[in-house]
Amino acid sequence: MELSDVVQFRANIQKVLKPGVWIPVLRSPHNWKEEWSLYSTKEDCLQDIKNAVTKLQQNTEDLEFQLDYATESKVQISCLTKSRWLDQVIIKLSSESSSEKTKARVYSFSTGVIPLTVVGSPLLNPLLCWFPFYDMEFSEKTWLPKIRDALETPCEVVKKGRAL
Repeated sequence: MELSDVVQFRANIQKVLKPGVWIPVLRSPHNWKEEWSLYSTKEDCLQDIKNAVTKLQQNTEDLEFQLDYATESKVQISCLTKSRWLDQVIIKLSSESSSEKTKARVYSFSTGVIPLTVVGSPLLNPLLCWFPFYDMEFSEKTWLPKIRDALETPCEVVKKGRAL
């Protein structure tokens, strides 16, 4: 499902602002952290993550995945629900002692309480950054499993839980 130009414009603003994570204690109900062990080199894992996002973009469900950027050790992915709530996934890669194994620190969070379909949402979400909200477990039950399942590289979840 394609994003309208207006929603894409609002998403681009909210990707930068990320008001949902501004206040440490209040962000806990709508963020999630995992640590993955990937059984390949860091370079291969990076390419595999980019390929996984490309596969997910071709998905016909009501979910949207966008690769925001990828450096040699960090990937940022924007994920939008059918109602156009914007969540983000940040994956930081580092080589483990074995060159054929990579550690991924994964952080997923909601960027705001108001969906991007609401007029003025990139302005309202920063004003409501103090408002606690719950993400309906989208990070741990939707975004991260879909990304892991789309990977070709074997992936093991080593740690997971809400972040403070």
